[in-house]
Amino acid sequence: MANDTSIAWTDYTINAGRGCTKVSPGCDYCYSERDDQRWGNTFTTIRPRPKAFADMFALSRKVARERPGDTARVFLNSMTDTFHPAYSADYTAELMTVMALTPNLTYQVLTKRHARLRAFLTNVDWLRARMSNVASTYARQRPDLDDITRHVYDLPYPLSNVHFGVSAESQEYAHRRIPKLLAAPAGRRFVSIEPMLGPVDLETFGWLGGECGECQSGTVGFDEGTCLACSGAGRRPGLDWVILGGESGFGTGYRPVELEWMRDVVAQCREAGVAVFVKQLGTAQARRLGLRDFKGEGMSEWPADLDDLRVREFPVPVTLHAPSTPQLTK
Repeated sequence: MANDTSIAWTDYTINAGRGCTKVSPGCDYCYSERDDQRWGNTFTTIRPRPKAFADMFALSRKVARERPGDTARVFLNSMTDTFHPAYSADYTAELMTVMALTPNLTYQVLTKRHARLRAFLTNVDWLRARMSNVASTYARQRPDLDDITRHVYDLPYPLSNVHFGVSAESQEYAHRRIPKLLAAPAGRRFVSIEPMLGPVDLETFGWLGGECGECQSGTVGFDEGTCLACSGAGRRPGLDWVILGGESGFGTGYRPVELEWMRDVVAQCREAGVAVFVKQLGTAQARRLGLRDFKGEGMSEWPADLDDLRVREFPVPVTLHAPSTPQLTK
């Protein structure tokens, strides 16, 4: 089922599977692993959960009933990785299809498998054909969905209600993952720098986007008047959203985030006009500051000298061709 959540940057979580395997230092204190251990499950055994597809439809109906004309954010697969190789391409394509069929939900899909994300999302012809077949099956089973399913093949791609992101706990993993994300088609792209284990420079490498110099210089080809570098958007593809957070959990050993690292990324985002969300200070900083909230998430507890970090912005709902000056919603 869809679950209410304490994760500040989303409204609900839905998991179409459980389990994962660790791939980088940001995985060391994985909360999903702790949860599996609590219930006696083997964390490294990947367990698909097809019932999640029905949960997605049910949540879509609930939001339509309770918040007509509005949307809700859904962190999809908070307890696993959508692009883990144990999930077949067909399974992930069905997940994409159900996301397409529930357009009043904004899905947030976060991965550490950057290479598989790019390979999957750039295989456009196969993916759209597979989504069309899956949608046809749903239409036969669910006549109430027919008005949507018959249009799935013609939906703009990438899906406007699906935001893809990568985790980048340090500069090393930012270099590995962010370029692959930016090379993949996505309605919105974001990075989660949580746990933040070191300073991260996003601006120098152009990952926050910017004006499309190719358009202005004429150094790249044009297809019927559309720039091949930015698809006519006037801006280079870049991150639309940045999440920051310190490492948290019970017990000891949690690695501290330096507040200056956070301040630097907030300043980079401010300069580029990119939405930024400071989620939490982490357990080590919370203890240093004497906060009651062990995650350091409750901003009302923060001392006055952290006012510059009290920032929680969201990217504007998707328009596939972003305006030249990004707007922010809080």
